[in-house]
Amino acid sequence: MAAMMDTADAADDRLPVTVLSGFLGAGKTTLLKHILTNRDNVRVAVVVNDVGAVNLDEKLIKDSKLVRKNEKLVELKNGCICCTRRDDLLQEVRELAKLRDETDATKSRFDVLVVESTGVSDPASVGEAFEDDEEMAALARLDTMVTVVDASAFDENFASVATMGGGHDGHEGHHHLTAEEEAACGEATNENVVDLLVSQVEFADVVLLNKADLATPDRLARAKAVVARLNPRAAIYETT
Repeated sequence: MAAMMDTADAADDRLPVTVLSGFLGAGKTTLLKHILTNRDNVRVAVVVNDVGAVNLDEKLIKDSKLVRKNEKLVELKNGCICCTRRDDLLQEVRELAKLRDETDATKSRFDVLVVESTGVSDPASVGEAFEDDEEMAALARLDTMVTVVDASAFDENFASVATMGGGHDGHEGHHHLTAEEEAACGEATNENVVDLLVSQVEFADVVLLNKADLATPDRLARAKAVVARLNPRAAIYETT
């Protein structure tokens, strides 16, 4: 969290947004809990997205009691922020960015907003949503895109020809309000596992090779080499 704040432009008072991406089970929620446990005096707003009707990740964060009384935890369920819930995400970010500090109205209430996306979320689409919204551009900015990769399963995911709706991390468990939402959801679930993995890596500023302790040295080395080739500008860290 300190690193996030250190990279921020001191002259830019827009709310900095960090987006956590990665497949289901890669370790996004564990990372979010680690951020909230080690943020010192940084005031954090959190948005947790889940494609199902019950937001399990949001419940885990709420039950952990890591969100302080003067902070905010928002859940977006029943859809993905890169397609069906994208407008809802932007609206929540706008509202959070407009909140003022309780003791100093010239300052934002939060120092950073952390968004935990679903396992099927394409961070490129989330980034485009920020760029295409003029009001958003004046209130908030994408600060850091973090992708969490399961290093122990990287070989299988990178070689997979399955689609995201083929039992890997599908959109099942939620409904669609409109035909447009259903079409967008169907398009997302038809994306190949490897294509989404590549997009999540290529769009990241930081890639965490998580579960490094569960991967063999050869697997870990291959994962690191592929990630570095896909995204030479990203900072790569091995985590457990």
